[in-house]
Amino acid sequence: MSHRPLVPGRVVTVILNWNGWRDTLACVRSCQRLVNVDNELIVIDNGSTDGSVERLQAEIPGLRIIETGANLGYAGGNNVGIRLAIDEGAEFVWLLNNDTTVDPRALDELIEVMRSNPRAGIVGSKIFYADRPEVLWFAGGYCRPDYGWAMHRGQDEVDTGQYDQIGPAEFITGCSLLVRRATVADIGVLDDGYFLYWEDVDWCVAAASAGWEIIYAFGSRVWHKVGGSGTGGIDLLQVRYDTRNRIRFHRRHRPARLARVRWWATRHALGMLPGKSTRRQGMAMMGGVIDSLFGRVGTIDRGPPSRPVPRQRGGL
Repeated sequence: MSHRPLVPGRVVTVILNWNGWRDTLACVRSCQRLVNVDNELIVIDNGSTDGSVERLQAEIPGLRIIETGANLGYAGGNNVGIRLAIDEGAEFVWLLNNDTTVDPRALDELIEVMRSNPRAGIVGSKIFYADRPEVLWFAGGYCRPDYGWAMHRGQDEVDTGQYDQIGPAEFITGCSLLVRRATVADIGVLDDGYFLYWEDVDWCVAAASAGWEIIYAFGSRVWHKVGGSGTGGIDLLQVRYDTRNRIRFHRRHRPARLARVRWWATRHALGMLPGKSTRRQGMAMMGGVIDSLFGRVGTIDRGPPSRPVPRQRGGL
């Protein structure tokens, strides 16, 4: 793998695709309208089976696509892009969900915060629902101390400027997350033991523990097709991942809260089991509790993610 010299301010945007070429195409096209930044774009295809690679290349000839050859999860797939970007000399890496579209100044605003604060390690956007473009989905993240949920400030509120202040957050969602090269050097890449959910929270808390600031930048605006990266509705496997990983996160970063978080998840799961409409969700949640007790990580249904050698196509 070639190594490029570090270019001050150079950014690589990493978009992870898994069987979602239509969303990815719209995302890439919105990124092509970004202004005021030296940005390179890489699509990581996470083992798609819907012909995503061929369709994306037909629509955007020369688009750089790295094929992982398997579904490595959110963390594992993005890590392929993060490592490649760092190896090729990027100063900043922007992780962007494929089911988003971005304002032309979305990345410029994130970079400006990084440039104005050398201790800013991770910076994130104000994110709206794509189908309700004035309604907030994310304006900074925090963890509830009682039940351990990862919460989005401002979620479902109409945006009236009430969160238009640049300031600290406990975490930035991986939906739109800019990370500094030096921060990655300090804390490493995402923990792919999570596979899906909580890896972004874990990363931000690890960065804060290492002395980096985690910052919400309201001027960066992104629109998110919530649920577009998954299957829509209540996905029982996602419930299990979320429960398992929430407990795993607290074991690692908030051990004083671990017993309460695990107790609440168990109590909630048991309370759902008697209901005909909630039984399967309760079983999935209980499965996550059991996974956490046995220390299971990686892919729930197939064991730890495989690591085939990434294959590259194209490149603008």
